Amino acid sequence: MDFLRRIMEGLLTNLLSLIIQAAMISVPFIIVAVDTEGQINNYLYVIIALLASALCYIMWKLSRREYPPHKYEISHGHNIYTLIYKSRELAHYERHLEVIPRHNGIKAFINGEFRWSGNSISVHIKQSADFLIAITKSIAGCVEYIVTPQKPVRAYKPLLYTVCAELKDEKHEAFPNNYVYIKRPTKGITLILKMPIDIPIKNVRFIGKTKIGDEISLIHEEGHFVQEDGYNTYTFEVRRPKITCEYEIRWDWI
Repeated sequence: MDFLRRIMEGLLTNLLSLIIQAAMISVPFIIVAVDTEGQINNYLYVIIALLASALCYIMWKLSRREYPPHKYEISHGHNIYTLIYKSRELAHYERHLEVIPRHNGIKAFINGEFRWSGNSISVHIKQSADFLIAITKSIAGCVEYIVTPQKPVRAYKPLLYTVCAELKDEKHEAFPNNYVYIKRPTKGITLILKMPIDIPIKNVRFIGKTKIGDEISLIHEEGHFVQEDGYNTYTFEVRRPKITCEYEIRWDWI
C-alpha cells in the first residue's frame, strides 16, 4: 500500500508541476485574449499568482512527507514493551513484536537489541516453536540478536512473537527507564512499566527525543496509570513513532 501511495502522490506532484508551468507560460496569451485593447489586466495577474502559489504550497507539503526507504526488509505493526519489576534487584522485560515482512523468502532478520545498565541480562523467545533466536553480541549490558522464522515468510503477512529478558540490578545501578529506539517504520508502540506498590518511585514521565537529543512534543500521545494486582502500572502509547527517535517512560527512585 505504501508503494502504491508513493506512486499516486508522485504522479500528482508531476501533474501539479505541469499545471504551474502551463499557467505561467500561458499568462501573456490569456491577458491578450481577455484585454483586447492591449492593456495589462492586473486582476488576472493576481488570480494567476494566487493559483500558482497555492499549487506550489501543495507540492511543498507533499515533498515534506516522509516515506519508509526501500532498504527496510521489515516494518512493524504495533509493538508492546513491558518492564516488570519483581523487586528492586530483579526485573522481567518483554517485547511483544509484530513484524511485517516487505517481501517473500526472508530467512532471518536482526530485530533489535537489549541494553541494561544493571548486573546481568538473559534473553530468550517466549513459548514459540515458530522462531529461533541467536545472540550475536553480548558485552557490557548490551545483547544483540537475530531472529530466524521456522516457517516460510510471506510478504506483508504479520509475524507475531515475544522476546523476553531476565534482568538483575543487585547494586542498584540500572538507569530508571523503559525505552525504545525506533529503527524501522512502525505503526505504533506501547511502553509499560509495572512497579510493585511497596517499591516507591516518583516523577514518572513520558519522554520522546530525536537522535540528537531534542525533545519531541507528545501532546497528542496517551499516558495512563492504574493500580491493580499489587502493581502501579504506567502505560505510554505512541501512534506513528518517528524513525531514529527514542521514546521512554522515566522515573526517579526514592
